[in-house]
Amino acid sequence: MRSGCFVAVCLVLAGCSKGTPSAQTIASAEAKSTFGPVSQWKLDAAINGPALQQMRDRAYAYCLTAKPSDSRCADEQDWSLFTYANAFRLFRGFRSEGTPISRFASAYKERPTAFNLPRRYCLSVYVDAGARDARSLGPCMTAAVGGDYFGVLAVP
Repeated sequence: MRSGCFVAVCLVLAGCSKGTPSAQTIASAEAKSTFGPVSQWKLDAAINGPALQQMRDRAYAYCLTAKPSDSRCADEQDWSLFTYANAFRLFRGFRSEGTPISRFASAYKERPTAFNLPRRYCLSVYVDAGARDARSLGPCMTAAVGGDYFGVLAVP
């Protein structure tokens, strides 16, 4: 994560600490989750670290406080965070292709900085909304790199 985005997320964190469930309550909910611990997610090492865990903690706190009766909330948060983080791997994969097979891969090879604009945009929407509900991150980043978040199109 670029330092500017990281600082923005940290500033939001400082303002979100009131009224949140305890760290133990959040850890317990994460331990019972379908996705399991973030450390076991098969993600790019550059994104799978403390910042992603903090995003997940805030997302679970959001579910526990704002949507306690929504049994899907935590899984939706996990799926969104997983696909947000996986977009980085997809981008690197597109960049490493010898002869790109898709228009997205071609665009990323031609414009190496193309990933930065949607990444900043997706993070800014997340931060502007309070950096608690991560459900927008996955669809935003997946669309930005040319993926299909909702699985609407069959993958050949």
